[in-house]
Amino acid sequence: MRRNTGHDTGTGALQPVDLQKRSGRAADRQSAAPDDGRRLLTLGQAAEYLALSTWTVRDLVWKGRLRVVRLTRRLHFDRRDLDRLIEEAKDSG
Repeated sequence: MRRNTGHDTGTGALQPVDLQKRSGRAADRQSAAPDDGRRLLTLGQAAEYLALSTWTVRDLVWKGRLRVVRLTRRLHFDRRDLDRLIEEAKDSG
C-alpha cells in the first residue's frame, strides 16, 4: 500500500490550484519589493529595484556609475541614486 504524500504521479501538468499557489507566491515576492518608503536599500533590494543581478549592480559601483552608502560593512544604495541612474540610461528618442 502506498502512502499519499500529496504529490501527483500523473503527467506532471499543473492543476489550477497549483497555479494559484504559485502566482500567489510570486505576487508576495513582488509586494515585498522595496516599495515601503525606505530611502536606503540593500544590494539585493537595489538589484531587484533596477531589475538587474547583484553582480551587475556591483559592477556599476566598481565602474563609478552608481554611488554606494557604507554605514556598516554592507553595501546600501540611496533610492535617489538608483532613480538618477535610470533617468540617465533613458534614450532621448
